[in-house]
Amino acid sequence: MPVPTARRRTTPGTALAFLLPLTLALGACGLLPMTVSHYRFDPAPVQDGYDCLADGTTPPGSAPTKGSVPEGFEPAEAVLCSMDLGGLSPTSGPVRQKIREDYLSGDLSALLAALAVPSDRSSTGACTADGQILPNLWLVNASGKAIHVQWPLDRCSKAKPGTLAALAALTVREARFLDVPAPPSGSQPQTTAP
Repeated sequence: MPVPTARRRTTPGTALAFLLPLTLALGACGLLPMTVSHYRFDPAPVQDGYDCLADGTTPPGSAPTKGSVPEGFEPAEAVLCSMDLGGLSPTSGPVRQKIREDYLSGDLSALLAALAVPSDRSSTGACTADGQILPNLWLVNASGKAIHVQWPLDRCSKAKPGTLAALAALTVREARFLDVPAPPSGSQPQTTAP
């Protein structure tokens, strides 16, 4: 007489427990279709001038100082602010941090078009763990008024390549160097996560 075998019953819960890790794994590998939505940053407030020593962070409860190019703002030049260590190595003594101001001129239409591209948002797909430090970008009009521009970002919060390409096509008219003010004595240096 044959011995009856127990039938394994699959419940919706066990099916979900199997499918969820599989779905996450396939999404991370890029094998599932990715849904990407787009968003735009609010327009940047027009300021009396640019400040390469401003880091662009916004204190809680304050209005953002960075954003998209507001309608009607016509820039005459771009100012790119980046960190410059002056070629010193940590073994040759204290490293003095400086900010490099690059004054960029030329046809700004490609840059404005790249900055008008919306940013991406996605809940699927893997991103690399490396961080990206973007230079601060200011646009200055003929009367000296300036806006602090937010770079359009991809779904991994990294700069879309169009902005970098448009900046590379401009001419560096002049470069200046600013000393980074030392933090007040007794304060801890600020660090940011990548």
